[in-house]
Amino acid sequence: MGSRADRWLRSSASDDRIKGYVYFIDENFVDNLGLTLVAGRNVSPEIASDADHTVLVNETLVRKLDLGTPEEAVGEIFVLGDSISLEVAGVVQDYQADMLSQEITPNYLQYAPDRTDWANVRFVPGQFDAAIEDIRAAWKRLGATRPLEFERFDVQLRNSFLNLLVRDMLRMIGFFALLAIVIACLGLLGIASYNVDRRTREISIRKVLGASAGGVVGLLSREFLTLMTSSLIVAVPVSWLLSTSWLQLYARRIDFGAGTILLGVGIVMTLALVVISSQTFRAAFQNPVDNLHDE
Repeated sequence: MGSRADRWLRSSASDDRIKGYVYFIDENFVDNLGLTLVAGRNVSPEIASDADHTVLVNETLVRKLDLGTPEEAVGEIFVLGDSISLEVAGVVQDYQADMLSQEITPNYLQYAPDRTDWANVRFVPGQFDAAIEDIRAAWKRLGATRPLEFERFDVQLRNSFLNLLVRDMLRMIGFFALLAIVIACLGLLGIASYNVDRRTREISIRKVLGASAGGVVGLLSREFLTLMTSSLIVAVPVSWLLSTSWLQLYARRIDFGAGTILLGVGIVMTLALVVISSQTFRAAFQNPVDNLHDE
């Protein structure tokens, strides 16, 4: 169970305040969500102070309030608002409670089951319908007048604003990228075909004079490879800059390294070579007699 509210916090040794968030929880919250307790203990209904001034904190709060290591933070005091003192009972590993575009905030977890607004329920995989029936029965036993409202966590993630935004953005970028690649390949195919047709007699004479098919392919491909290399020299820094700038919008993000760039360059060069080769091989293996019989 849990609910969340924002709070102003400061360490007992400083007047500098930071904005944090409190989660009102029960003793099952940490285990139910699979949070990792890195130091100290969990809150318990059997300890009277846990309902008053003893709380759990995350690693970010420990760091922001300069409480030392997680082990050193256990037992330390920090101040809520102007005068309410809270003691650290335990430190939980940082967890992402907001959108991935936001940094992890300083959080503390306070034992207050009567102040919770919602409940997290973990069910056995494949037993969702049976779990819902049990929850409905428990809801009725509570005598609640409001209808039961629930939503699966995976559905919440799938329908979240950020997920929908990124999904639609990636689909749009993917569509335009595919369209650009198709247009570029068609243009490259047209240029290669025109270049081969323009140099048909030259190629035939070279073959009559002893040029090999591989030499002809290399001759026709050289200028295209030079053009592709020049375009990549411009495109790689621009794509790296745009991708890196976009990833900076997310507090938790992947690294855009050389491996990703090399993979993209390899795919582009492979497509270009396939398109060019379809024309250069046709010219290289063509019978020169067919092109020179009128000379």
